[in-house]
Amino acid sequence: MKKLADSHGDRFVIKRLKAKVVQKIEKLTMENVKKKDEQGSDWQNYEIDKSIIIFGYLFDGKSLGITVHNDVELTNSTNTLTEYIDWLGHCKDVLQKFYNEKFEDEADDEWYESLEVYRVKVTVIKTGDTFAEITCGDNIWSDHLLDIEFNGKEVETMGYDG
Repeated sequence: MKKLADSHGDRFVIKRLKAKVVQKIEKLTMENVKKKDEQGSDWQNYEIDKSIIIFGYLFDGKSLGITVHNDVELTNSTNTLTEYIDWLGHCKDVLQKFYNEKFEDEADDEWYESLEVYRVKVTVIKTGDTFAEITCGDNIWSDHLLDIEFNGKEVETMGYDG
């Protein structure tokens, strides 16, 4: 933060650091996954009726968008889906590594702790593969949104919007 304050002459907004979240929350089950509405003939939308952890941030599960292709039986992909959502909660090393390779600023532990998650969308395609799109804010470019796209457990793209 000191480096950021020095470079911006103390003229920036400091985002609150997220409170330490409980590292263990009740395991996500099929009972927590509720059908929302039909997106079209090939897709179904779902929501989760409990809080989950995304990037170490406690996130309202109802705000998590889940879209599953009709050819994928949700009951068969539940383990994959719940494991993937759990992984998104604790993928700090993958995020920091990708950020540090792509951007000049350093994504350290303080950066990770500053992430504030605004939107999460998880998609399960016809083959059963999972993808995620996450929009968040951080302490480096506090007046921009950070958009992150995952292909499975690999960061595919990451960029600032704004």
